[in-house]
Amino acid sequence: MYRIYKVILPILMLLLAAACSSDPLAGPDSAPAPVLPVCPEGPVEFGMLISLGDNGAERSYGDMPAGRATPSDGDYDPGAGYENFIDISAGDFALYIFSAGDASASAPRLIARAEITGLVPADGGTAESAKRYMCRFRVDDPMLLFDKATAKASFRLVMLANWHAWTLASGQWADYPVLSAGATLDELYAAAGSTREFPDGAVGPELTRDTRVPLFGVHGYSDIDLMANGLTDLGETLHLLRAFAKIEVYDAPDTKRAIESVSLTRCNTLFKCLPSRVYGKGDYVTGSHATDYVDHVSLPGDTCDTPGAAAPGVSTDIPFFKYSKGNSGKGSWIIYVPEYDNTSASATKARIKVTYADKSSFMLDFKNYGQLATPAKNAPFDICRNNWYIYSLSRREHDVTVELDVQPYAECKVEPGLGLLADDMGDLMVYMVFDEESGEWVFPETFNAFRSEYGKELPKDPDGVELKFEREMGDYYAIHRGTDGTMAGSEIWLKDRDGDRVLTNFAPKDDNSQDCSTRKVIAYTGSHQEVCHKDMDGDIRRQHNHNHSSVIYDEEKGLCFKDVDGKLYPVESWDESTGIFYVRATSADGTRYIFIEYDISGTETGNKVEVEIPEEERNSIR
Repeated sequence: MYRIYKVILPILMLLLAAACSSDPLAGPDSAPAPVLPVCPEGPVEFGMLISLGDNGAERSYGDMPAGRATPSDGDYDPGAGYENFIDISAGDFALYIFSAGDASASAPRLIARAEITGLVPADGGTAESAKRYMCRFRVDDPMLLFDKATAKASFRLVMLANWHAWTLASGQWADYPVLSAGATLDELYAAAGSTREFPDGAVGPELTRDTRVPLFGVHGYSDIDLMANGLTDLGETLHLLRAFAKIEVYDAPDTKRAIESVSLTRCNTLFKCLPSRVYGKGDYVTGSHATDYVDHVSLPGDTCDTPGAAAPGVSTDIPFFKYSKGNSGKGSWIIYVPEYDNTSASATKARIKVTYADKSSFMLDFKNYGQLATPAKNAPFDICRNNWYIYSLSRREHDVTVELDVQPYAECKVEPGLGLLADDMGDLMVYMVFDEESGEWVFPETFNAFRSEYGKELPKDPDGVELKFEREMGDYYAIHRGTDGTMAGSEIWLKDRDGDRVLTNFAPKDDNSQDCSTRKVIAYTGSHQEVCHKDMDGDIRRQHNHNHSSVIYDEEKGLCFKDVDGKLYPVESWDESTGIFYVRATSADGTRYIFIEYDISGTETGNKVEVEIPEEERNSIR
């Protein structure tokens, strides 16, 4: 049964059965009264996945190649070394349970601190190499979570980790914040224990067990069945956000001079282990690198409304550290630092000082050098947590060309993109252009040069047949970078106007084939992806009927019946196993819904069900 309307079809079938039954005793009174579950008396235990770096893009679609971000690879990098490390042996983590509420500061209230009964790497490796962990926790009093109206549990979880690596601003060591029941997430942010000291000014590229990154994550879970003496899998992943930014400077391959040293002119000596104004996953994980993660700085003493209103202390001239595994093959200069206010009226901007072997120095700013979509060109931006600032420098004699890429540092580096726009997944978009001289559509010269340099082939279907570029479908070629983030390691994909990856050419017309006049694609919706078929209108086909009508999914209208003329009608329910579906119509006087049954032939079966429309709904229909 199709999940959107999984309830209504059984109701319709009962109505049909009642209308045709010869048994005078048949009816709802003969059904036993439902038995609602009760809250277990003993402790309940839950399990969930914790993730750093894959941005919520867990997907399963058979043996298809990896798309955007999977647990093993994709555009979102797993992180390097201790960037993802949680000190499990030291118990350096805490889990708080808040009421479900809504995505606002005042609604979620603290219920209790949960007891974590297990935390293990879920990638098959060690804690030092993992980016995903499996967490188990116990609630001794399940009535704290139980909703009598639904007989289920709904709550919001907050995970904190690696806070023990950093002392309080006073120089004293402290545990995680202790809050009273009823406290809000804003009170957790304001708690004394959430402000820590960054005494050394910067952390080098080789993070260690003693300089691990503080982590924070929050996610809401709803309609959870409580089960005593068993483990309930919560199903959705809780994603953790790093407290530090990562800044990297490296020599571009064509530079004429080598960098000798790099330093940061200003760095906060205090930092917040968790961000302000983050109340749910939607505030920092969106499925698109252009909008992922916190878009404001969260500083000690700020007001949550005006970041940087009370500036924390700063230290100056913090050295970057040389990292042998650089982006250019020559090494990179890297540091991890707290957030910094570069944009307020009173801000003294942090800058990067680059010194070359001939002792010439150049200053870099945290501003848009022209490669970023936002902010405006030359406009400054703050240093924000969990972002990766990547400067590629090409020096001639007396000038330096700067290429800047800013992205969530769970994501791989992107090389300068041939002057091409990127889609929502970060893939570079290549459209064919019309050549006036030949009168044909051809590839841009930059794309031809790219293919020649790296030996890239155009995409093919599983049988080795080249995929056909369908201009009327809004197709474009996409340069999709792999796990190393480089152009050399990229693939060329064919995508349609929706940004979905095309896997096959259009199949021929066939009365009895579900593939009739469609092509297979990987459709992306937020962090979800699905292998499906799209017709020549770009609609996702759910069922092909023998008369070439179909059941399709429209993003705005939902599940629809598309007749042979291409007109759409709302489908109230659809049974995948039998092919039967119901199309909803409204009576001429607007008082009744009429549900018309169709089968896989694409024609009416003669069965209809009429249901009175409640008075309040009639008014809205009129």
